[in-house]
Amino acid sequence: MQRLIALLGRRDTPTDGLEDYCTFLGEALLKRGIGLEKVRVDCTELGWTRGLFQLWRESRKWRGQWVLLQFTSLA
Repeated sequence: MQRLIALLGRRDTPTDGLEDYCTFLGEALLKRGIGLEKVRVDCTELGWTRGLFQLWRESRKWRGQWVLLQFTSLA
């Protein structure tokens, strides 16, 4: 099964429309045999250095896969 990575930033509160969109997108892609994994990197909470280090660690296993950067114009 092919797998895509949806890279999300800081969670919006009280609702996170972008995460909801990725959930619906993942369900639609799954019907076509494509998995969508949501990965959240919150540099606001962790700080930029720790956030980028977490992203670097996570991304090691993504070689050869598509990564979809998900953001809003309000971010």
